[in-house]
Amino acid sequence: MSSTGAGFIGGRNYLLVFGFLGYVIPALFAFVVTKPLVEVFGGKITWNRSALLAMACMVFQVIVSLLLTFLPYPNFYAVLFAVALGVVFAVRLIVLAGIADYRMKRMVPAAALQSIAAAVTGGSYYFGMDFLYFVLALHLLFGCGGVLLFLWLVERPLKKNFRISALHFINAFIAHNTDGDKALDEFFMEIGEDVYVQQASLFFSRAGRGDITFTVPNLHPRPDGGEIGGGRICPSFCTICWARTRLSPTAVRRMTSTWSPRAR
Repeated sequence: MSSTGAGFIGGRNYLLVFGFLGYVIPALFAFVVTKPLVEVFGGKITWNRSALLAMACMVFQVIVSLLLTFLPYPNFYAVLFAVALGVVFAVRLIVLAGIADYRMKRMVPAAALQSIAAAVTGGSYYFGMDFLYFVLALHLLFGCGGVLLFLWLVERPLKKNFRISALHFINAFIAHNTDGDKALDEFFMEIGEDVYVQQASLFFSRAGRGDITFTVPNLHPRPDGGEIGGGRICPSFCTICWARTRLSPTAVRRMTSTWSPRAR
């Protein structure tokens, strides 16, 4: 590969231009083209999910490619940038298989959009055509090896031992963050089970005023933010108590605020 990477790293103007060509433009290109290309092969993906995937992969690309820039090896940046593009391709392939179409062969063109665009717009211009061939070789390595490693180390053990699909979780997680979908809550409902838990109750009786009852079950209401996994158990429980005991709205608010959803 060409040694122009050393001069590029040393110049601020080149760094800004390369950041635009190697990171921003490929992410925008992937965001625009991913949805129609996925639909051509029979899959389905929303614009929100396409944008989130492109942005997340750009972050991964920046982290991996700048991993060792604090060390005195400026010429090593070209290799790190090529590795980052291979990582982006593997991540996009796994995510698209989880949210758009489980048939990975059909998702390869859409998965390669961002990394190939970055290799053409930024990599080949600054590092030469040999860099492009190197990136294609890493695509084969990370695309085949990374996906097979993911299926072997993550997907198969989870399905065999816990009947949980990692691809299903990726689909539900992205749907929750982009569209506000209830798929993640349904995912935890499917893998959960009914249990009986202990609870602690405190009763306060006041002369001439309504009684107050504090009930704290020994459980964690949610594994994530929002309403996932029973995140609304606190205000819902207080609303029921208010309806049955006729507590004042102030007491209800106090009960809600003193029972933190993140506390056990």
